[in-house]
Amino acid sequence: VVPVERTADIFSEEQTQVMWNPHLPVGRMGTVDEIADATLLLCTNQWMSGTILTIDGGMMARSNMPFRPKPQPPNPSASTSTHI
Repeated sequence: VVPVERTADIFSEEQTQVMWNPHLPVGRMGTVDEIADATLLLCTNQWMSGTILTIDGGMMARSNMPFRPKPQPPNPSASTSTHI
């Protein structure tokens, strides 16, 4: 999970952080800078070819771990702000 321009407001809310972070293997959301660093690596390394670079905060690595329930969506009636 990487908050971007469209999702930054909702992912910056404490309720959303509390809901998602425990389910992320690294315990936090990614950053746009981390994605940019990986993109820069792919664009500047002339020796690398045909590579799939997984940038997912450990989500693929946890695929064989015990099932973790999907976080429940926030209760819309409890929200005080409007998101489009």
